[in-house]
Amino acid sequence: MTIYDIRRKNLRNLMNDLFEGRQVELANALERSPSYISRILSTHGSTSSQSNRNIGEELARDIEARLNLPRYSLDYEPNQPQPVGIEEPRRAYQTRVYENASEEHRRCVDSVANTLLQLDADQAHIIERALRMLLRVRKDRD
Repeated sequence: MTIYDIRRKNLRNLMNDLFEGRQVELANALERSPSYISRILSTHGSTSSQSNRNIGEELARDIEARLNLPRYSLDYEPNQPQPVGIEEPRRAYQTRVYENASEEHRRCVDSVANTLLQLDADQAHIIERALRMLLRVRKDRD
C-alpha cells in the first residue's frame, strides 16, 4: 500500500466518522468542490486521467490543518501505532467547531445536549434525526 492509498483510506474514514459518509460536507469543511473530493477518494483503475487524484504532501497537511488533526496523522494506517498526540478525530473536530461558536450558540448546544441526555435512546434518536434534517435544510438555504 502506497502513502497515497493510506491517505485516501484515512480521508475516507474521516469522512465516515466526522461527516457520516457525506462527501459534500467533507468538501465544505475542506473548502474544496465535491467533484474534487470525489476524485481524490476514488481508487485508481478508471480510464480517465481526470478521474482520480493522489493526496500529495501539501494537500495532506492542508486537510489535517482544516480538520484540526495532528500533522502527519493522515500518513499512518488505521491499525498502525501512531505517535503520541494523535487524537480521536471526531472529538477534535467537534471541539474546534464548538470553541469557534458564539456564546449564544454554545448555550443553545449545551441546552439541547442536556435535554437529549435526559431522553431514552429511541426518543433521542428521533430528535437527533430531526436536528440533522433541519441543519441540512438550513445549509441548503444559505
